[in-house]
Amino acid sequence: MRINSNMSGRNCRFLFSLLLLNCIFACKFSNNLVADDKYCGIYSVYGAAKLLNCEDVDFEILLSEKYVSSLEGSTGTDLLRALQDVGITGEFISDLGWPALANSDKPMILNVASEGQVDHMNHWCLVVSVDHNKAKVVWDEGGLVEMDTAMLLARWKGKAIVMGNSAAKSYRAELLFGLLVLAMGGTVFWAVPQFLAPQSVSTVKARTLASTAVFVVILVYSCNQPGALTWSSATNLYVAAAVETGKFPTVADDEMLQFVKDSSAIIIDVRPPEYYGQGCVDGARNIPYRLNTRALDDAVANISRDEKLVLYCKSSSCAFDDAMAMRFAALGFTDINLYQGGWEGWTALGSTATGTPQ
Repeated sequence: MRINSNMSGRNCRFLFSLLLLNCIFACKFSNNLVADDKYCGIYSVYGAAKLLNCEDVDFEILLSEKYVSSLEGSTGTDLLRALQDVGITGEFISDLGWPALANSDKPMILNVASEGQVDHMNHWCLVVSVDHNKAKVVWDEGGLVEMDTAMLLARWKGKAIVMGNSAAKSYRAELLFGLLVLAMGGTVFWAVPQFLAPQSVSTVKARTLASTAVFVVILVYSCNQPGALTWSSATNLYVAAAVETGKFPTVADDEMLQFVKDSSAIIIDVRPPEYYGQGCVDGARNIPYRLNTRALDDAVANISRDEKLVLYCKSSSCAFDDAMAMRFAALGFTDINLYQGGWEGWTALGSTATGTPQ
């Protein structure tokens, strides 16, 4: 999926398609709030259809039960049916390899973990292109966004729907092929010389060292190719937070009062706008937990990644601040804190702990 710097007519058409896809999503899904995550697979199919220039694709028809067969959303079979009905040949692969994803010349729909997860594969996204450590992805109705490739791979276990003749290979097939080549090479390297003339112990040792050196050189070379990934601190924090309980530190009432008093932290209210409008912690910004990917990127564009953030929701039983903290971690924020008392805990502190929307 790498875009060559020498722009051929085909590459120009592809770039134009990316711009067109952005415009289509911006117009069709103008609401910043996610309508329903169960349609993530449909966004992926619709985006693929537009990129591949399919004619007369009706988004409203794609929302039918024929393609969204459960309350949780679309199955792989649903999406294959939808692709076929819009004129795209698709194939489900359960163990796609990273090289195949990185080098494909067509978009792919991946089955990935949703926000805050690394193991629960309950989301579909459309990967449009991969360029070393960045991937262009349709994650939700927000349209085309850019994300760290390592972050994407941390939430993917090889399940994908490939389209057309994208020459996709599974890592299992690549491994078997590699073992076959190794076996054949070993036979030639060891058996033939031994058959022709018995080798001394020193010769055997020399051959062993030589073959090991060749293997190490090939491994180092492969790791330094464009397909090799650099795991960012944001990815490491996200994965750690997803597998550890209580990864994000909590803020006590007295600390929260101090933060408000001296403005030493950015306080973020993750509740829906209608609740934020009825009252909030003094100075808090409203960044709702249901913002789509593009809207969230815009909302945090002017916030430094090393700022101290304090997130809160409705009450101590509300988990949306935890979920939103995961999204902030994915964006590279490193000092994320939770005020678990929430709005109800704040108002319980008394009349000095009130605020108005910003």
